[in-house]
Amino acid sequence: MAAWPVEFKAQQAKYEIGGAVFGGRPWERPTVLVGSMFYAGDKVVYNHEEGLVDRAAAAERIAKASRVAEEYGSVLALDAIFYTAKAAERIVPLVAELFDGPIFLDGVEPEARIRAVRLASELGLEDRVVYNAIYTTSKPEELEVLRDSGLRAALVMAFDASNPAGSLMPGDRLKIAEALIGKARDAGVEKVLVDIVVLDPASIGISAAAVWMVKDRLGLPAGCAPANAMGPVNSKNFGDAAAAIHGGVASLLQVLGADFIFYGPIKRIKYVAPAVAMADALTAYLYRLEGRRPPRMHPINRVLRRLQRLFAEQG
Repeated sequence: MAAWPVEFKAQQAKYEIGGAVFGGRPWERPTVLVGSMFYAGDKVVYNHEEGLVDRAAAAERIAKASRVAEEYGSVLALDAIFYTAKAAERIVPLVAELFDGPIFLDGVEPEARIRAVRLASELGLEDRVVYNAIYTTSKPEELEVLRDSGLRAALVMAFDASNPAGSLMPGDRLKIAEALIGKARDAGVEKVLVDIVVLDPASIGISAAAVWMVKDRLGLPAGCAPANAMGPVNSKNFGDAAAAIHGGVASLLQVLGADFIFYGPIKRIKYVAPAVAMADALTAYLYRLEGRRPPRMHPINRVLRRLQRLFAEQG
């Protein structure tokens, strides 16, 4: 009898982007933790319209988050948010220089996304970036630019804003994802990632179930952004428990197979990485009982091995 109690029906696609693996079965790779920068209210940004950023402060945040990920054997990706085409011209080259992992090009407006795509192609970043994102409302001209750019990885948003009531349940998300996958393929996208949009705190559970369904039926990498609903979870409202709440939500998503988690501001990794790394490690151990081996760079070798040693020493 297999140690792991469940298995996906569909064969699981695995994509390498920016040196990280997206997709596959849970034991095969650490969950990718996606931290956001340059969002509204981010203090490293002087001017969102122009994309003026405190370079030293941005570099320090990225370095700190990278060290936390390294400590726990986790994988860090960066969600670079920009509001205008002008901002994209400054932010895209900056993050490409400061960070060597996967970068999500998160343009708020179509014009910003189009400029970012062209710039990423000019800079030779095709293998390092993910287009964020293809929507039900994405226009043909935007998708044409994507097709011509040479970028081959994109996120599709499994939600229809024109029909919220028909986009809520996991089955609804699956149907929307299937339609958007076709649109992505037509735009030349070879590496499709599915984002199960989070609407509010309660919907995180629905999104988690939809992540499992997408992987089970379609075999594609899937995840979501609980951070979209977790803004009120801070020390002011929840005290010291805030860190545990963020970690608990992320761990639930890991257990249900999420390949990537948009956890919020990049500095929040100090709360999320330990929890997700422990879940990753225990999942991988179950598979190891079946004779399977996780990769060397994995939380099982950073967190669980250390914990086992400390446990043995105390006795």
